[in-house]
Amino acid sequence: MDVAFLEKNILLVDPKLQNPKKEKLNKDRTVYVELAWTNLSYTSLVRIKNVKSKSFCCFTSAPSQKSVPAKLVIVRPSTQKSEGAFKAYICPYSNDFVHAIVLERAADVMFTANMDGCTFGIGQPSPQGVVRVAHANAQGIESKSDTPDPQRREQVRMLKQEGTDQHIVDPYAYVDRAPFGHGHTAVTVGLRDPKSNRWSFYYQHHLHDHPAMRTLLKLVQVN
Repeated sequence: MDVAFLEKNILLVDPKLQNPKKEKLNKDRTVYVELAWTNLSYTSLVRIKNVKSKSFCCFTSAPSQKSVPAKLVIVRPSTQKSEGAFKAYICPYSNDFVHAIVLERAADVMFTANMDGCTFGIGQPSPQGVVRVAHANAQGIESKSDTPDPQRREQVRMLKQEGTDQHIVDPYAYVDRAPFGHGHTAVTVGLRDPKSNRWSFYYQHHLHDHPAMRTLLKLVQVN
């Protein structure tokens, strides 16, 4: 998997990978995954051309953008013996919790659960390229606080406690400032350069206002 793959294909992470059980983890804290090509129940899968960006650029309306057909790929659990299986780090997700994981050299890719309100954070890498990342969710705090954006403030606080606030994928960027419609998802992926051991992070910005339609709006580079 590389940047070109993420630019051209719509990626989703199977919910079974949200929080892998300890017995499913390899000794190096990776899991085996595979890519499954499917349309699920979608009748329209498209991507906006020239989708790579280092920041989100708002669109004014869908019709004004040049779109082309795209393929949907599901990242799902696999086994070592399965054809096409490969190792990946999974940064776990749970409601009202923050999960952190250290990314080293055991895999070249990291996935985390599809996000529609969570915050993902990246720490300061070591000279050897090792980096700590975290996925924070505080959805239960909304009804317990009168402060503005309590969920997002709490999620950032969680990331700071984990030392993973050097770079952040925040719902302010992929939900509040989203271009048109209301159904938005961020699918965050980490890619490791085997030569430099440097981890780079990206998120796909999806629009899915209609249950049968999904559009890849942008591939945003995070760090």
